[in-house]
Amino acid sequence: MDSAEAKTILDLAVRYPADSGVLVAMLLNRISLKPGEAIYVGPGDLHAYLCGAGVEIMGSSDNVLRAGLTSKFIDPDELLSLTDIKPRPPRFVGAERISLMTHYECPAQEFRLDAVDLGPEETTLTLPCDGPAVVLIVDGSAEVVSSRGVIVHLHRGRAAMVEACAGDAVTLRGHGTAFVARAWARGAPHT
Repeated sequence: MDSAEAKTILDLAVRYPADSGVLVAMLLNRISLKPGEAIYVGPGDLHAYLCGAGVEIMGSSDNVLRAGLTSKFIDPDELLSLTDIKPRPPRFVGAERISLMTHYECPAQEFRLDAVDLGPEETTLTLPCDGPAVVLIVDGSAEVVSSRGVIVHLHRGRAAMVEACAGDAVTLRGHGTAFVARAWARGAPHT
């Protein structure tokens, strides 16, 4: 165990005394992501976020289970029945820069995730949507405009849901950085 892993275990033991989740953490891959990096955590993969800020997106699910490091309900039997315990290296997600966007090449079938860099000045960008979308502002502020003309003003840390309709699009007008999660079908064109 390297010193970073040992420090993590000691920190967790102080923060969560007598929690068996501290022991489980010893079995997990310890990964530190840099800004802009992404990792894919598939269904059944046990994971935890220890510090920092990140954007997490997941497909529709009714089985989010906890293994420890929480005061929330833990169902060990159900957790063991659904957890994938095969050891494997972390699955980093590639990113492709397309104009003002960085598209994350996630293997998920249900959604796509893009980071949108609106820059320091007022910028406008329109994205087509085949279904609903969620816009999260992580820096700066923006107006989110649906194809129906509904306008929502957002600033850092705020999100808006854009409803789906035929031929829908979402327009961002502002400055800073946003993440846009869109429903999409595998094989749809990247825009």
